Amino acid sequence: MRSTTLAARSLGAVMLLLGSVAVVAGAYAVITGVDGMPGGVSADDSVDSELRFFGTFYVVFGAAAVWLSARVTTQTRALRIWALTLFFAGVARAISWLDVGRPDDLFVALMVVELTIAPAVVVWQAAVRDDSG
Repeated sequence: MRSTTLAARSLGAVMLLLGSVAVVAGAYAVITGVDGMPGGVSADDSVDSELRFFGTFYVVFGAAAVWLSARVTTQTRALRIWALTLFFAGVARAISWLDVGRPDDLFVALMVVELTIAPAVVVWQAAVRDDSG
């Protein structure tokens, strides 16, 4: 059956890794706020509040990836919504770059990952999905 293929298991492992990183990073943002940002940035209380607020969404986004990691062959719609969300996050980083300037190298790298991994996951999942159900 296609769901037991190495490609499906590998995609599941990638989703588990991406999800785990997002959960940890989101929790870190909630706990540390702007003080945890690379580059020693400073921000007012409203920006710190907003960062911590969005950190919770990053935790949930990561948890969704962890949940999907065991269901990559069957949850096509959910996985595509997840990937589209990731892609739009990369687009948002690009808009920020154009609007206020180049961010720290970490965020440039994250933008590249978001803009490339999202479509790759969709293509990969299309190759391993189980259409028998």
